[in-house]
Amino acid sequence: MDFKKIFLLVLLLIAANFIPMESRAEKQSLKFTKNLVIGKNSGDSNFIFSAISDIDLDNEGNIYILDTMDYRIQKFDDQGTFHNSIKLKRGQGPEELSFSPIMAVTPKGEIAIMDRMARKILIYNIDGTFKRFFKLDFYPIDLEYYADGYLALLGLTNEKIIHIFDLEGQKKQSFGEPFPIPKKYSKFQDMPSLKLPNHFNSSQDGTLYILNPHKYEILVYTKGTLAKKILGKNDLYRPTMITQTSTGGVGIIYPAMYTFGWQDSLFVTLQGPGMDPENQMEVFEFGKSQFSQILNGFPHAIDKKGRLYIAEADEFPVMTRYIIGN
Repeated sequence: MDFKKIFLLVLLLIAANFIPMESRAEKQSLKFTKNLVIGKNSGDSNFIFSAISDIDLDNEGNIYILDTMDYRIQKFDDQGTFHNSIKLKRGQGPEELSFSPIMAVTPKGEIAIMDRMARKILIYNIDGTFKRFFKLDFYPIDLEYYADGYLALLGLTNEKIIHIFDLEGQKKQSFGEPFPIPKKYSKFQDMPSLKLPNHFNSSQDGTLYILNPHKYEILVYTKGTLAKKILGKNDLYRPTMITQTSTGGVGIIYPAMYTFGWQDSLFVTLQGPGMDPENQMEVFEFGKSQFSQILNGFPHAIDKKGRLYIAEADEFPVMTRYIIGN
């Protein structure tokens, strides 16, 4: 018996067990099984979308799909049966929107719509009828349902970036420090847009996920308190960049990232390069990246069962619900 070979094999097995979990997990992938598809390229117009910009859910499992090009929200039940359509109005009036809408749905099915340019929030009843609107004293970037009947808004004012409002328009609290601007952009220190991301996500239980716009770092806030920071590493990640034109114009390109928490897992999707990119989802467990998967769209929601709702557009826009396994 060759004891040297046996000894070497034992050493290799022991060493393998001490390889960091993150580096070993990078090669693992997830199994995505289609569970529901909503969207057609012909036939019933209620199932035809021009552009799916957001997907949200209520406590009954109803699915709300925001089509920004058609200015409408389509509501379906958990099985994909069409329920009703909510028409959004364009214009400058109290019930009207002047800019591409951003949506948040409460567990009861009330709908909040944000108009960035007009700095206002529109509230719709469960049946889709307009209820009220309220104005904001700052420029809002993004909107999510928070918890306990409150909304969370992303925007910089009074040196805080997260602001919690009730559906009547009363502010409850503000928290979250602005992100420091890298030295290479020191001459743009007065640009508020560089101090926060252009998107954030919520678990609808008081937990918010906020990406540092300048590095792959996700801040997790729980009930207004910074609970933890998750550091990632991925070749697809690109920090916020500033572009300048020959005439002196300035543009900002943000990293596109969607983050959803479910049980002990965190699903993070990064946008790939190009006009028709393949995006990559990483799954973090206990702060470490364990799995990765290529996606052809962006997730916009996750339900109580851990099923992901992804906006896809290979030949035409559809919403696809996936069951995830490994």
